[in-house]
Amino acid sequence: MSGLTNVDNILIQQSPYEAIQFVSGSSITNVRINNATIQNTGTWVVQEQVGGSATISNSTATGTQAPAPVYNCGVGFTLTDGGGNSGVTTPTQCQNITHPTFPPYLPDN
Repeated sequence: MSGLTNVDNILIQQSPYEAIQFVSGSSITNVRINNATIQNTGTWVVQEQVGGSATISNSTATGTQAPAPVYNCGVGFTLTDGGGNSGVTTPTQCQNITHPTFPPYLPDN
């Protein structure tokens, strides 16, 4: 996948695993994520399992159950911090989570 893909103004809440995943194929490039709000993930904020790149800007993540926000085991994926982020891009870690800690569910508003 190489065509420009913009993902703007998303809200991801209470994901039992990762919130954003790049997986499959030979490479994923030209992805831009802007204004993402990620709350309570069972594992990672971003899971990178394929070569490529993406830029994430003006985004926040809270309540992540993994030991780091980004899972990357040397697949050649680059997540660029476009600025204005909190809890999203660093640090990265390569560690399997076999039993995710599911996030607490937020009450309906």
